[in-house]
Amino acid sequence: MTILAACGCVGSGAVPRADAAMAERSREDLRTLAQGRRVYVTSCTGCHALYRVDGRDAEGWRHAVATMAPKAKLTPDDRDALLSYLRAATLRVASR
Repeated sequence: MTILAACGCVGSGAVPRADAAMAERSREDLRTLAQGRRVYVTSCTGCHALYRVDGRDAEGWRHAVATMAPKAKLTPDDRDALLSYLRAATLRVASR
């Protein structure tokens, strides 16, 4: 959480928590979304600050993850969960 606070992401909606509403809206499994968020806040911060989830559309996130996942040494499951979370979180932020 210290890293999130340092980048101003806590409480700003920039990195929303995976919840039942997000899972329902995106039609994704809540456990997958929670895993994806966990990957985002732990693995992605190894190289850079977190980006706001609404800073890219689904295609932009797909490209970014495809580029960065090998550098972060993500497993295929973690990569897929991360993409699911980012797509779902982008939908959530856009619907507010």
